[in-house]
Amino acid sequence: MSMQHTPELVIYIMPHCEVCDYALETAAWLRDRYPQLNLRVVDLADPQEPVPEIVFATPTYVLDGRVWSLGNPSRADAMQKLDKLLA
Repeated sequence: MSMQHTPELVIYIMPHCEVCDYALETAAWLRDRYPQLNLRVVDLADPQEPVPEIVFATPTYVLDGRVWSLGNPSRADAMQKLDKLLA
């Protein structure tokens, strides 16, 4: 019996980042549409959160340890990527 991989999406945001507000809306939409997705939103202003070297702008979407999107992906792009990944 094989263990199915649960994809992890981490969305990195910062306070006072205007497009990060939309990233929070996108995160809520993704949680509703893909409940099986392991999704975290990380506020880089939190000193307890380590910042990966690959994150240099916000919002940054990191899917399974790799940058998926710098800035917010469109919902169509998100569905195309995640529908395939979670099929």
